[in-house]
Amino acid sequence: MTTQTANYLEAIGHLPAGGTLILTDVPWKDYEQLLHDLGEGYAVRISYDQGRLEIMSPSHKHENFKELISRLAHVIAARIIGRESIDLRTDPPPDVVVEIDVSHDSTSKLAIYAGMRVPELWRYDGKRARLYSLMADAYVEIPSSQFLPIVSCDLLTRFLEQSKTQGQSATLRSFREWLRGQR
Repeated sequence: MTTQTANYLEAIGHLPAGGTLILTDVPWKDYEQLLHDLGEGYAVRISYDQGRLEIMSPSHKHENFKELISRLAHVIAARIIGRESIDLRTDPPPDVVVEIDVSHDSTSKLAIYAGMRVPELWRYDGKRARLYSLMADAYVEIPSSQFLPIVSCDLLTRFLEQSKTQGQSATLRSFREWLRGQR
C-alpha cells in the first residue's frame, strides 16, 4: 500500500452514505493500487476516466432503486447470462448499464461507458427514468430499450415510483401482472 492509496482509503472511510469524492490528476497506477487495497466486495462505487477518480458511497435509497431495476429486468428476461467478473480486454461490454442518480449526477461517467462501447444506458434520478442509446460516440435519449423493447422510460418510471409507496415486493407483483397482460 502506498502512502497515497492509504490517504484514499482514509478518505473513503469518512465518506457518508450518498457522498461522492472526486479527485483529479490521479495516476492509473494509484487507481489500480486502490482497487487492489480495497479488495473484492467493497461498498463504494469507483470510476476512473483519464486521471479523474470518482468514489461514491451509495445511499440506501440508491441501492433500493438499483436492486428494483435489476429485478424488473430479470422478470422480463427469460434468462440471465452472467459472469462473476468481466475482463473488457476479452469480454464484450454489457448491453445495458444502469445509473441511479439520487445522490449525485452520473453524466460525468457517460464518456467512460461510451469509450467501452456500452450500447445502452438507463438512468433514474429519483423522479424519472431515461433511456439512452450510443450513437457514434455519444448517448442519445430513446423512448424504449433496444434490448428489452417492452421497457420504456414511462414504464420504468411508473414502477420505480410505485415502489416508493408500495415497496419492492408489491411492485414486483404488480409488474408481473402487468407483464402477463402484455402477452
